[in-house]
Amino acid sequence: MKLLNFSFAFMLLLALPAFASGKLAFENQIHNFGNIKMESKVMYTFRFTNRGDKTLNITRVRAGCSCTGTLVTKKSVKPGESGEVKVELYTDRRLGELTKSVYVYSDDPEHGKIRLVLLANVVEK
Repeated sequence: MKLLNFSFAFMLLLALPAFASGKLAFENQIHNFGNIKMESKVMYTFRFTNRGDKTLNITRVRAGCSCTGTLVTKKSVKPGESGEVKVELYTDRRLGELTKSVYVYSDDPEHGKIRLVLLANVVEK
């Protein structure tokens, strides 16, 4: 019986690291620039924190189009640490409402892909 209890406890200890993971949490996932002028560049910084109990790895950040540039300040984030995804949007010659997406990929098992959204209303110069 002692051997059975020891075996169960040993197996449970082996399984515990599988439950540890990084958890990507953004302060907000949508930013509205409001009215911005045509052919202008605007920037916004999305802040995130690793709320997990293991190092979180940002594996990729992808903009939905060439009018959006991105930069991630930290790709490996320890538990409790924070980082930023800086986004630059160029409005070109578009007028009216604009919605652009940026996708952040990580090794978070629950939220491996997070969509960040940029909103704006482009007006004449």
